[in-house]
Amino acid sequence: MATAKKKTVWETLCNTDVSEHAETKDRGGIQLTYLSWAWAWHYLKTKYPTAKFKKHTFEISSDGATYSLPYMIDKTGYSYVMVTVTVEDEEVTEVFPVLNYANKPVQKPNSFDVNTAHQRCLTKCLGYLGLGISIYAGEDLNDPETPEEEVSLDDEEESPPSGDDGFDDVSDFIEATEEAFDGFQSASLKIGDVKVECSTDGNLTVPQPCIDFDPSLVEQWVEFWVDKFLVKSKTKADLNDFYGKNKNIFSAKGLLAKSNPDFVKKLKDKLTTRVEELS
Repeated sequence: MATAKKKTVWETLCNTDVSEHAETKDRGGIQLTYLSWAWAWHYLKTKYPTAKFKKHTFEISSDGATYSLPYMIDKTGYSYVMVTVTVEDEEVTEVFPVLNYANKPVQKPNSFDVNTAHQRCLTKCLGYLGLGISIYAGEDLNDPETPEEEVSLDDEEESPPSGDDGFDDVSDFIEATEEAFDGFQSASLKIGDVKVECSTDGNLTVPQPCIDFDPSLVEQWVEFWVDKFLVKSKTKADLNDFYGKNKNIFSAKGLLAKSNPDFVKKLKDKLTTRVEELS
């Protein structure tokens, strides 16, 4: 009796139906179709539990010192990330530009830009292996003068939908905040089964379970919100009020400091700098 031929990784993944979780969003009149990195990774690990990925780092020399960064920089200052995905005996590596929330390449990217680029790059690697390839089909065939639809496997970094009214993603939170009347509105970000929140008066709430679940994501959210408030603040009284409401965020004994004291020091330095600007 003949043994059935084992399907290749490509045959398995390109025939995996991902349409249930493919979404379309409008970005400045352009329709972007994408599969979030979380769902893409879910589909892959369901088929291949031993699959793994690697985010590459690059050595940078400056002022006589050499250190590693999770992205590379070209001669014009634009940045790129590199991700390698290994599935069984197959390996795919992709280089992806660091983009901002409007999908435009950026120079001097912040940590959020780099993190999002890594997730986009990861998902595109999965496309090369066959997963969600139908989403990419034809993406290079559109007339650049009259684009009807752009496609992306991972337009933004998102988690599987939770059915909650709070934002599931830092990208969505930033977009909604930017579109608010004064760039500052009440919002929440769901992480795991709980949420970090900020009220309209600038009171930040960061539960311990959020930090335990994804400390990096919490830091991105908190830093974004602090930056927005510092810009909005026009007097030292505004800053004192914000600090008073969020001593737990800035405290050396607070939950964030216990997780990453350097991050809290960075926030305090930003606050100090803004105080000096308003003095």
